[in-house]
Amino acid sequence: MVTKLDRFCRTVREGVRYVDELHRSGVIIYILNMGLVEDTPVCKMLLTNLFAFAEFKRA
Repeated sequence: MVTKLDRFCRTVREGVRYVDELHRSGVIIYILNMGLVEDTPVCKMLLTNLFAFAEFKRA
């Protein structure tokens, strides 16, 4: 469980890598302000965009 997506990682690359590793390990990812993160193409696209906005905001 993650409270907010921007607290999960520092960069887009790092976030995508962590999510892929967790999904391969069978971990279910739940983000409090988003909900369940599934291993689908649409969810991957959405996560990548949200990771990019979080990285931009931090920079």
